[in-house]
Amino acid sequence: MGKPKATITEPGIGSANIESEDKPITIKGTAVDSPSGTGVPVSGIAKVEVGGTGPGGKELEWIEAIDDEKARDASQPKFSKWFVNFIPDESGTYKIKLRVWDKAGNSEIYDTKLELKFTISLSFQGRAYCWPNPVTNGVAHISFQVNTPSSQNVDVTLYVYDVSGDLVYEKNYPSVQTKARMNFEWECRNSTGEKVVTGMYVFRLKAELPNGDQVAYRVGKPMIIKN
Repeated sequence: MGKPKATITEPGIGSANIESEDKPITIKGTAVDSPSGTGVPVSGIAKVEVGGTGPGGKELEWIEAIDDEKARDASQPKFSKWFVNFIPDESGTYKIKLRVWDKAGNSEIYDTKLELKFTISLSFQGRAYCWPNPVTNGVAHISFQVNTPSSQNVDVTLYVYDVSGDLVYEKNYPSVQTKARMNFEWECRNSTGEKVVTGMYVFRLKAELPNGDQVAYRVGKPMIIKN
């Protein structure tokens, strides 16, 4: 019986200084469902997962890879090229493994020899943004993601300012979940409950660990054109 196979193409195995501070490292690779040699047709790759061990030999949860449609030819099957934006929640060295499944339910695990080093502190991952933007229905959705050491929840405060820099709205959200993209709703009202006027605004997000040891910020600019 043939075995599904997966390999890493980036970063190169044995590359020096594969380190990151509060930013994901993109892992790219290929996968193929090998024929058995008995004439039985291959079923195809169902999924590729990235896992391995972290600091202290702790087993990582498997993360599903994303089929890289932009990188592969239209004639190539799904997961012939794939990627994962990998970022853990703890500082240390991570030894990466792959698990690949075919559509018949067979799986194989591969030790890739890839080691990644991370320094993790409280930080926002990617952009914080408003949608829709411009806001036309009186509700602004503020989207963001926070990464923390040791999977801690965080306290997040939303501040909204007008173009003059005056604070028009403030709200605190205690114990916000991390490691997933979150959304806050601002109903385009000031702190006294009145609707704000049409125009450009600036929001600022402040994330803070419960013990106050670390603080991180993100800003964005929603346009209110109907309220």
